[in-house]
Amino acid sequence: MTPIELMDRLERLLADLSSANEEYKALYLEYIMGKLSNKWHYLLNAPFKISEQCCDIMKKQPAIELEERENIAPVTAEMAIESKNREIDYINHGCNAFDKKRPKSTPMAFWTEQDVLEYIHKYKVEIASVYGEVKQDNEGKYYLTGVQRTGCMFCMFGVHLEEYPNRFQRMAVTHPQLYKYCIEKLKIGEVLDYLGVEYRPYVMREKTGQLKIV
Repeated sequence: MTPIELMDRLERLLADLSSANEEYKALYLEYIMGKLSNKWHYLLNAPFKISEQCCDIMKKQPAIELEERENIAPVTAEMAIESKNREIDYINHGCNAFDKKRPKSTPMAFWTEQDVLEYIHKYKVEIASVYGEVKQDNEGKYYLTGVQRTGCMFCMFGVHLEEYPNRFQRMAVTHPQLYKYCIEKLKIGEVLDYLGVEYRPYVMREKTGQLKIV
């Protein structure tokens, strides 16, 4: 279907949504929102719930409720380079977006990742051990010797794309108690098994040099 054909069809459906609501909805989901790849269809019948709303429920909504209750505004470390939305937000509002419906201050909006690493290195700022150390290469570029980014430790988003050791295999070594809590108590192990993603750490066999699952 060409873009012109798509728009013509949408216009006809919009003219009489009462009789074509389901067709319009299907068309909208497939061509406007994007179609779910066939390889993920098996997840529709997964024995567990799947949602992208955990960040909204666990982080964003509680923060908004606190701001409204206490009549305060947040100061965050967001940077414009992290996403197109944040770049547009910075261009339109600057560091202090007090004119927005949800006012906030982002004093690091114009910083780059190199700015952050240079500051940490220059002023010897203590950082979480999982990041390792900040060092410079032969061209003077700063880099981390450990993980490059962190997020919610329980999040599985994108884990199927990671090479060994993935986030959970690293967690087994750096935070064994949290690893056990995630895999067993939260039953993340069952989800990863369903997805076909290995989460158990590997060890090297002394004689053969092969990897085996712990």
